[in-house]
Order: sequence, then C-alpha cells, then structure tokens
Amino acid sequence: MENGETPRYVFRVNLKRERGVWRTLSLRGDYTLHDFHECIFKAFDRYDDDHLYSFYFPRAQPRRDIGNPSPKEYTSPVVFEEPDSYREEGVLDASETELRSLNLHLGDTFEYLFDFGASWWHQVKVITVEHTDRATEADLPTVVKRHGESPDQYPEHED
Repeated sequence: MENGETPRYVFRVNLKRERGVWRTLSLRGDYTLHDFHECIFKAFDRYDDDHLYSFYFPRAQPRRDIGNPSPKEYTSPVVFEEPDSYREEGVLDASETELRSLNLHLGDTFEYLFDFGASWWHQVKVITVEHTDRATEADLPTVVKRHGESPDQYPEHED
C-alpha cells in the first residue's frame, strides 16, 4: 500500500444458521472492527444492541479442540469498561482495531459472533480489496447487497 492510500474492503457476511441469508458490505480500511459490527448489526435488521460480540481470526475453535492455537479474538469495547467483566486474557478491543491493521487479503475468511446467549454466528469472507488515495463522504460503510430476509433477532419459541 502506497503512502496515503486506504484500502477498501468488500465483505460477504453469511448468517450461519439461516442458509441463503447474506449481506455484502463495503468499508474503508480505516474503520474499526467495532464500526464493522455496527454495519453488520444494521444490515441484518437487528434492533437490540445490548449484547456482546466478537470477531475471530481465522475462526473460533470448538472448546474440545485442545492443542490447536486459539484464534485472535477482538471483542466489544464494553468488555473493557467493566472491572469484573467476562474478558479472557489475550482478547483485544474491537474499537481500537482498524480493518487495515488485520492484513486482510482477497479470499480470507473469519467469524463474527453477535449475542453470546443467542449465538448469531456469521462467516465473513473478503471478496474485494481495493486501494483508494482519498476518502469521501461516499466512503461510509455501505450495504452493497442483501440476499434473504433477516430472521427476527428474538424469534418466537413455540411451546
């Protein structure tokens, strides 16, 4: 990347438990993972943001997968505000991590988890990396394409 250039990433975000529900999102590299969370939150028509989230690079490991290195986890800044939070050692603050610092390349995949209780898992894939030399108002995070209807954030459970 040349001096002054800012990468623009286009991501395809698949909702894991809802086959055929995905969004294509575009963000500049100087946006943080927290900004990316907010873009995903809006793109999937969610309405209650009082939940934790994390990004996992390259992906979360099942708890039973002992011996494999743990993925890097970037989580909600709320976790760092509470002295007795659920934060585990080595977890990083998503609000302090710019996308361009992650060394993302075309085809890279990682995971995003929203709401640790409801476990809304997403697979994220980098589908385009472009370099721009200037930022404009049009460079705000954008939902480029929507496919499939977003499920309700709190689905009704049948008794």
